[in-house]
Amino acid sequence: WSMNNRSELRSIYHSIKYRCYNKEGAHYMRYGGRGIKLYSEWYEDMDKFIEWIDMHLGKRPSKFHSLDRINNNGNYEPGNLRWATWIEQQSNRSDNKMVEYKGTIMTNSACARYIGVSRQNISQMRNRKTNKYGIKFL
Repeated sequence: WSMNNRSELRSIYHSIKYRCYNKEGAHYMRYGGRGIKLYSEWYEDMDKFIEWIDMHLGKRPSKFHSLDRINNNGNYEPGNLRWATWIEQQSNRSDNKMVEYKGTIMTNSACARYIGVSRQNISQMRNRKTNKYGIKFL
């Protein structure tokens, strides 16, 4: 990692600790308050966190990517992290409404993009419990 990448990972690391352990933090309830933790070896040693990211995920693919937990209910730990875009992260939220369309389960937003309508349109169909697209609301 160049110094810039290393300082970027240091910032990510401190943000994770803040979200997971600072009860006064604005987002604590969505992270630490739900039981989300930082892997114990990483909690004790930031360099081990940075080394793992470097070895397993590599450099952040673009400025549009950030670190994401694959299992949104899981911890910040080996095997549960990836670089993801904002859209990918939004699809991985615990409060997403899910639909089934043509045999594929996806979020309201992903379905809207797929069929070419607004997310609000999908939400309206969900509320009316009827639609012309054959969407099954889960």
